[in-house]
Amino acid sequence: MPRVHSISEIKVMLSGILGSHAELRNIKVRGKISPLKSTHFLSDGKIGIRCFVPPVIKTQFAQFLAPRTSVIVQGHITLYTDPGFNEYEINVGSITPDTNGIAAFSVSQVENQLLKIIEDQFELIDVRARGKFNDVPGMPKSVLSLKDPDDSAILCRLPNNRPSNQDREEVSIRGKICNFSTPNRIQYQIDVVGIESCSPDNSIGQCQCSGCGSCQSRTDMCPPLQDPEYELCANCYHESPDREDRVAQAVYAYFNALGGNGFSPEKERTIQVFSSLGRADVVLVDGNGSFAAIAECKGSGYVGHGIEQLNAYLSTSDAPFGIFANTVDPEQWKFYKNQGQNQFESITCDQFKAGVKGLTDSDLLSARDQIDTLEAENNQLKQTQRGLKEDFGRLKVYLESAMQTINQIREKVDE
Repeated sequence: MPRVHSISEIKVMLSGILGSHAELRNIKVRGKISPLKSTHFLSDGKIGIRCFVPPVIKTQFAQFLAPRTSVIVQGHITLYTDPGFNEYEINVGSITPDTNGIAAFSVSQVENQLLKIIEDQFELIDVRARGKFNDVPGMPKSVLSLKDPDDSAILCRLPNNRPSNQDREEVSIRGKICNFSTPNRIQYQIDVVGIESCSPDNSIGQCQCSGCGSCQSRTDMCPPLQDPEYELCANCYHESPDREDRVAQAVYAYFNALGGNGFSPEKERTIQVFSSLGRADVVLVDGNGSFAAIAECKGSGYVGHGIEQLNAYLSTSDAPFGIFANTVDPEQWKFYKNQGQNQFESITCDQFKAGVKGLTDSDLLSARDQIDTLEAENNQLKQTQRGLKEDFGRLKVYLESAMQTINQIREKVDE
């Protein structure tokens, strides 16, 4: 059943996602300081963002907090925690004068980063919340505040004007988190795409997607995945313990546990596949870039061509071993040994572990020597080919000259 969140839970979820991104945990932002009562804002002239400046930072960097001073603040992006507000803020750790030599983001660039992060999270682009609508002074009629019993609230933009009886009836909404900005603040809200009255058990139908019976929502509240190679609906895929990102993390942990021989796991490794570039989900690689194993990861319900993708990576990289995984359970993964010349042997999990652990630096050195030898032979063949072309060109010139001489002799004989 897709989770219907309280407003407080949505804010905790959004805050956790922001905190998981390293680029937001220690970010430099350029702008002009604008004190407003006890709060500071940083603006780039287009939009602004709230800044939390701890007392010790205020004391230490007081000379840079004068109004309209150009500064660079360094800190981490989080949420302003007052229940009635929906704002991002920078938790400031240091402030320096704005100089051209310091690389920093503008406030507008920070907003673009936040938008990209939201769009990459299914939890935020298909979110459900429960509460009661209330008017918001100064806002259009299509913008209401959804409040839950603990008085935590979030702004909601409705596709039409406010529904009837919104002040008396608890509703369940579905929508996506999005940003909207003002000259002082980068804020967030829910763009609502669906509203339902809450029944006592909140059960409003059964998902009809293939292979899934656990999703309790109406069909129109249960969108399909954009990828047609998955047979599950978006809700069921999101709730699945075997979602693709979780499968990739399980493979990464599995590779990390193997250890030894100087190998280490990496995610999202680019591999040249014939004339194009591919991106392997997880690889086991040494410091020289030699692969011990490549894993192609998919989520539960995948019915596409993942094994074919894996075989292409193995063929072009000469990695000795490969894994196809569409679950977090290693016992259900498919393990392969690369036999060369586009031939792959299916092996067991134990054979895979023994094979990887049996690889040594000398094995990899031998493989690299073979590759170097083949490249040298290929270069030699190219040089020979160029030499033959030059010889053929000289021979062609000689034959043309000889034919001219023969023709001249024939002309004299005929005279």
